[in-house]
Amino acid sequence: MKSMKPQTHHNLPSCGIKSMLPVVILLLLFFSCTKIRTDTNISHGAEQPDDLTILHMDKPNIILIMSEDMGYEVPTVNGGESYETPTLDKIAKEGMRFTQCHGSPQCAPSRWMMMTGKYNFRNYFYYGKMYSDQRTFANMLKDAGYETGVYGKWALDGGDTSVHNFGFNHYAIWNPYKDPLPGDKKGSIYKNPSIYETGDYIADSLTEGKFGDDIFTDSVIHFMQVNKNKPFFVYYPMTLSHMPANPTPDDPAFATWDPYTYVDDTTYFPSQVKYADKKIGDIIRKVNKMNIASETVVIVVFGDNGTREGVTSIFNGSVIPGSRKEVSEYGTHVSLFVYWPGTVAPHTVNNDLVDFTDFLPTLAGDANIPVPSTYGKIDGVSFYAGIIGQAGKKRSWIYDYYWPVPNRPGIKTFAEWAQTSSYKLYDSSSLEMKGYFYKLENFTEIEPQLDVTTLTKKENKIRDSLLSVIQMMHKDPEYRFR
Repeated sequence: MKSMKPQTHHNLPSCGIKSMLPVVILLLLFFSCTKIRTDTNISHGAEQPDDLTILHMDKPNIILIMSEDMGYEVPTVNGGESYETPTLDKIAKEGMRFTQCHGSPQCAPSRWMMMTGKYNFRNYFYYGKMYSDQRTFANMLKDAGYETGVYGKWALDGGDTSVHNFGFNHYAIWNPYKDPLPGDKKGSIYKNPSIYETGDYIADSLTEGKFGDDIFTDSVIHFMQVNKNKPFFVYYPMTLSHMPANPTPDDPAFATWDPYTYVDDTTYFPSQVKYADKKIGDIIRKVNKMNIASETVVIVVFGDNGTREGVTSIFNGSVIPGSRKEVSEYGTHVSLFVYWPGTVAPHTVNNDLVDFTDFLPTLAGDANIPVPSTYGKIDGVSFYAGIIGQAGKKRSWIYDYYWPVPNRPGIKTFAEWAQTSSYKLYDSSSLEMKGYFYKLENFTEIEPQLDVTTLTKKENKIRDSLLSVIQMMHKDPEYRFR
């Protein structure tokens, strides 16, 4: 927008000046009610804004990004010392960082919780397959007038039918089917990726030499551009850093790397972290360039669960083992950031408990809509009030029902627990941890477990309250046990 400098007129008659006063007043009123954007935010170099868009703050745009297999110890701003995450560090500086966000130990259970707002005993029957009658945050936002898209890892089975059934109008995804159909292929996840779009796979000739998350990021940006004049919701579940660990386009080895050998080389994990951070930066820079930052809430969940096994990281001077699939804090505690200039105060640290079931009701708050009553029991608690800096209902505990492969003979992995930010109580005979009670400190379950015979009065009260949470779940009509 060109600057409008007032013209200086000399020798105007006094009557002319008086006659222009109403016009001047109207112009002043207009410009005082018009928001002049000056934010640069997350800018790694100066960029000129795209064409101005129509604003719709009653329904702000929503971008939800979630990386794969990266625990709380990874981002530098949290205390991580092993990786480079400049975008996340900048988001924390210019937006909000949560310190107590918890998922489930594995990808599918975490994603189901996030998408439906429900504990896993309500929403799925087999690993990688969610009940088809479940409604998701995309269904909710689509029905509220949002254009919806998903780009990245799907892994919820059903292909085109499943994507549309769960509320997404547009998509480009990896792993559309859990159980391959005739002619179906899972293919490479990174270099020369197999990507499913509009009911079929993109031709190999169009993905040769390309990188999966580059394609997904470009798709997200294209979706934003096409839908810039209407409220949109885009969900980007990244493939980074799903196994196998492979080089990224920023690594010299990428040019000659053969993705079909499926070599898993964890020495590339730091590169994958850095590249995931880079892709998030690409999206936020585009949001700023399109001049829609104040009308767009960007939510970044860095990790659907803990860091993948085989990776060791340094966090605040301590060695943290990769603990994906494990029920410890290392396996469930992840990073959460919110970027929303003009709404979220810069450099805000939020210590409220957040569970993955909380995302659906929170997105309802973002969109200024109620959660539909037809969705059944919603377990999540909205943290929208915390995002906008207002008082609201807060969690005093979180609960997890972790049974990643129900109804599969011979697989007995099951765990459930309740916790606060400082204490955690297990109830799982299969893990031989029934009644185990831990104090949590600095992202760690302090060993050994607390002796129930020597608990303080305060600790006894906390343990009793967490036990009551678990017992309440056991009484739920939908609760099921192996």
